Formats: sequence, structure tokens, C-alpha cells
Amino acid sequence: MTLRLKPETPLFLFDDVTSRIVGMKHPDGKELYFAGSESSAMLPAAQATALPGVWQVIAHSAVAVPLTGTTAETALATISIPAAAMGANGLLRVTTDWSHTNNANGKSCRVRLGGLAGTAFMAVVETTGLAFSAQKTICNRGAFNSQVTNQAVGATGPFAAGAASAHLTAAVDMSVAKDLVISGELGNSGDTLTLEQYTVELCYRA
Repeated sequence: MTLRLKPETPLFLFDDVTSRIVGMKHPDGKELYFAGSESSAMLPAAQATALPGVWQVIAHSAVAVPLTGTTAETALATISIPAAAMGANGLLRVTTDWSHTNNANGKSCRVRLGGLAGTAFMAVVETTGLAFSAQKTICNRGAFNSQVTNQAVGATGPFAAGAASAHLTAAVDMSVAKDLVISGELGNSGDTLTLEQYTVELCYRA
């Protein structure tokens, strides 16, 4: 791959110590830093992730997180979404992979926005089988407090055809910081549900 820098395109910003790319400088002089870079502390949290139209991985882990021994809904991963980081027309894309005990008992896999008691944008109950994967896209609809997800809440695939229920809409105020929580819940405490990996991506759109 060849990177070509032109006058009309942004320039990369480098860390003086590590030489890592930490952000981009636009032709208008605005400097935007990637989330998690040391320089991002110099900017408001919303600006630290605001690269218009660019998908950014803001959280990822492939360290397995098992759930067993309880029937309470339990947070398996918590990702902070900075205030206004999505923009009024931005998107979050959440990809999860799970494994679980193969029996008839229910094992609930959820993605919530607004903490463990927040709006469930995914709520899938798994029973028989050994593994499950899903992808949810949460889109702001021209306002910070209006969202739609890409399919019915209980649909099991990334793009479930012929779902019996309508797309989920919500009114989570993303102008303030919110926690995105990936959680699990067991119908039988003797079973095991494991979050094998998750990836959370953000695309800022004003």
C-alpha cells in the first residue's frame, strides 16, 4: 500500500517519542487525535474521536470472559463512549463472538447502551449449539437522542432476513458520555456463557 499526501488531504501527526501516528491535521489547521493516544488528553473527548467518515476501533479484546455460577445479568465488557463522539449522524458497530453450554437452558447475550440498566440493542437467547456471533450497528438519526439499530433486537445474525419484529428505535442521549455494556445472563447457574471476543467501532458523522 502506498500513502500519498496531497495538499487537500489531512496530514498525519506523529508522537515525538514513539514515532507512532496519533492523529491527523486537516488543511484548515484543525488537529484531531485518535482515541487512546497521549495527545488526545489535550482535546475534549468528543474531538479526540471525531474523524468524519472514518471507522475507528475504539475497543477490542479477544481475552475470553466466562460467566457461570449466577443467574444475574452480568457485565462482561464495558466500553465508554465519550460525549458527542458519534456526532448527530454517527454510528457504532459492535461485533461479538460467544460460546456456551449446549443444552435447552436459556443463555442471554446482550448489548446495552447507557450502562447495565440501559437500552438493549441486542438481546438474544441462545439454547442448543456451541457458538454464536452477532453484529449490531447503532445509528444516530440526525440527533444525539434518536437511534435505530440494523435489525430486530432478538434476531440472531448480522443481517437477519424476515425478522418477525421491527427494527429497534431508541432515545439514548449521546450528547453526554455513555457506557456500552456487553452482558450475559444464565437461566441456569450451572451453565457457562463466554464472551470470546468483541470489537467496538465508531464512525463520526456531524
